[in-house]
Amino acid sequence: MVTPASRGLVSARRLAGAANIAVKKHRGKFSFGHACSCVLLAKDATARAEFVSLDSSLLNGLSSAFRLVAKDAGGFTLEVLWPDYEEIEEITSESRVSVREFLTELAANRLRNAHRYIVGAVG
Repeated sequence: MVTPASRGLVSARRLAGAANIAVKKHRGKFSFGHACSCVLLAKDATARAEFVSLDSSLLNGLSSAFRLVAKDAGGFTLEVLWPDYEEIEEITSESRVSVREFLTELAANRLRNAHRYIVGAVG
């Protein structure tokens, strides 16, 4: 789930347009995909991996959407958690990163599983 630093400045429609995939809004937070974000996962993704393997064809769109949230809402928090996996039920680590650092990890398809990213505003 993506939580913008400031509410009301970004819409699901704008994020969906930037990411070129469905985006749903839930109580001020956004999720990518339909009922579950599992549509973002690569076919060879495994639940116990240190990094969540995303479908590489979606990375550019996701990057655009995250850049939009960072710019328009002053940053965001992203919780990366393997969907519907019983052994990993909660966030176990957290880091504060710049937008550049986050987008670099995303481009390399190296977002950590069970991790909370707190991403600063575009500066």
